[in-house]
Amino acid sequence: QVWQDKEVVFDLPANLLRLRKGEMLMDSLASVEDSKGGVLSKGTLMLTNLRLMFIETRMGQNLSVGFGCIVRLHVRNVSNYARPSKGGDKGSDKGKASGKSGGHRAAGTSGVGAMGPNEGTGTSSSSKQAKALVLVVKSSDKFRYEFIFTAPPARSQPRLFTRCKALALSYEHTRVYRDLVARGSQTVKNGQLVLLGAKGDPSSSSHSSRHGGGLGRKSRTQDHAANAASGGGGSETEEKVFNTIPGVFNLSGTGGSKNSSGTMGNVVLTNVRMVWFANHDDTFNVSIPYLQIRTESGIKTRDTKFGRVLAVTMGPRGGGHSFGFRIDPAERLEATRTELIALHGTYSVKPVFGVALPDGLSSSRHEAKEPKPSSSSSSSEQKQPGAAEGSSGKAD
Repeated sequence: QVWQDKEVVFDLPANLLRLRKGEMLMDSLASVEDSKGGVLSKGTLMLTNLRLMFIETRMGQNLSVGFGCIVRLHVRNVSNYARPSKGGDKGSDKGKASGKSGGHRAAGTSGVGAMGPNEGTGTSSSSKQAKALVLVVKSSDKFRYEFIFTAPPARSQPRLFTRCKALALSYEHTRVYRDLVARGSQTVKNGQLVLLGAKGDPSSSSHSSRHGGGLGRKSRTQDHAANAASGGGGSETEEKVFNTIPGVFNLSGTGGSKNSSGTMGNVVLTNVRMVWFANHDDTFNVSIPYLQIRTESGIKTRDTKFGRVLAVTMGPRGGGHSFGFRIDPAERLEATRTELIALHGTYSVKPVFGVALPDGLSSSRHEAKEPKPSSSSSSSEQKQPGAAEGSSGKAD
């Protein structure tokens, strides 16, 4: 199960910090300070196509924030960047009582941040221009946290923050790669499937006004992200059609009709998803990403009152919904099931999540290195986020 983009987790074991299949490390930057809590923690900030990770240098404590959890993201100028002197901030341990949350208070509450000049005790008077990446996130258990990551002035620092914003926007614009969509207005045009990542794909422009507002003002970065969502990120996110099957009856609740025999339409199988749409209504459709389908057990043929049908069942991420499609004759039904299982298996080996950097920001992606947590996190017990104790680190 893919959880990396949907969870906010503190202190992950080493095996869950490793990149999963289909996850790519886009950039990393050392000497970044987690400056939301009372005591500044220096570590490495890493960006993938699914999440942001921060690994503290000294103790190996870590944080994983999925792009699907971000409520608001912006970059602030820090006019007076004050570095604490030795023995500083002894009396500024605010928020430590929140345990695994590391003092990251819920958004809207007071806390020591990096926004003001010489905040805290024992700080030096030297001030330099720097930038801070501010994230407000909402975890799966409905708690909100705010994280502030500050880096000293450096040539690579603006690049990392710009890429983080571009990736978060690209994630929002490409949800159709990962989420079930019923009656999508942009799924089919003039009886033809609109391919994801292809030139002219309208998904980015149609989602920008709906999702982009919480990620900051529309800027050149947002235009870059829209370009990546529409194919600017290269062939890694491009959708390809493998088969189109006409004369398929949709019998499920989402695509059903009052007619007991269902609604006739077409099924299109691609490298990313299975799409059904009605013959005479482009908006009568359902897009089912392979990411949502429950392994091979979610693709079966089953006897029903409509005869033998193809049953496609979603996993936990898709809410466990089921869809039924009648395909005649039986030989064509079995051939469709076999092909769908094969495509789903290929996708499982190398998933396509759709998130990409625009061409202008992706030139040095190969320079990033996979995270190497310290031994303190390596010795942790293997736990699945969502069930792990660390994933429920509650803020005040």
